[in-house]
Formats: sequence, C-alpha cells, structure tokens
Amino acid sequence: PVTGRHGGQFTCFGDYSVSLFEQYGMWGNPPGRALFDMAAVAVVKDPGFAEKKEIPAPVYVNEKWVERPNNPRKITIWEWFDIYGIPSDFFKTMDDYKLVKTK
Repeated sequence: PVTGRHGGQFTCFGDYSVSLFEQYGMWGNPPGRALFDMAAVAVVKDPGFAEKKEIPAPVYVNEKWVERPNNPRKITIWEWFDIYGIPSDFFKTMDDYKLVKTK
C-alpha cells in the first residue's frame, strides 16, 4: 500500500484519485477544479496530449534551480497539455468504460 497525501493507505490509483478529489476544493460558478492529477496519466495513455521537451538536467542549489547546459544527463519536461482533449477523453472513457478481467 501507498500512503496518500492526506493520509490513508491505497493499493490502486482509482481509490487514491477519489481521495485526492474529495480533499481538493472546488471554486467558481459552476464549481470546478484543475485536473493536474490527470495530466501525468493522460500522457502515459496518449503522449499526444502534451508536448515533450528534453533538457540538460539542472541542479537545485540554495533554493534555486541552476541550469547546466553542458550536462550530458537529460530530463524530460512535459508542457502545453491539451486542456480540452484530456478532460474530453476522460469523460468519454467514463461513459464507455471497459471492465478488465483480473486473475
């Protein structure tokens, strides 16, 4: 089990997601919230939901990120998430879900 951000023990991502959603506030009229938690999963499902950029790995020094342009070690940054495609795919999947068989 994994300990959740707000406590609790979780053995599957779905249960943890529900916990995060319940703990996170909603704002606006109608009420809504950012779906940052969905972005990482969405990109795993379909890398076309964001743009990928590879950069030399920076280092964190004195509470600041320091760029190291000559560092041969690279990291991948995902940005420019498809703010319409990700929720659309999510709700389409929820409307037409497929149960998986477990062993």
